[in-house]
Amino acid sequence: KVPRQEWEGASLRNQSTKCNNLLPMRSARSPAHMFSEYAERYWATLSQLGRHEGSRFRMVVHDVRLLLLRLAAGVSFASDSGGGSALSNIKLLPYMVQMGYYCLGDPSTTAWRHAHAALAPTRP
Repeated sequence: KVPRQEWEGASLRNQSTKCNNLLPMRSARSPAHMFSEYAERYWATLSQLGRHEGSRFRMVVHDVRLLLLRLAAGVSFASDSGGGSALSNIKLLPYMVQMGYYCLGDPSTTAWRHAHAALAPTRP
């Protein structure tokens, strides 16, 4: 039996939905350094898929924009990915915002501290 490529196997397990990377998600209980490690792994994997122009933050904002435009227009999410409902895709939004927040960078700036206070996960 011929072994499958990693993403071919993932596509089969996900009912033919295309996936090329895993978006890290930080919870209130996960340490910041672990999120940072997985965020860097996410961006490293993304860079292996091809050339990307602009900053990481700009790419996240672009993806959020496309997600919201597709949702607002009622366009099928399955046309590009082969699967996924509007509900399952919109559930990504908080984590995409979290990644954008991470991409803002230097935590010593006042703007970053204000964003942190507004967006940081709260402990139960």
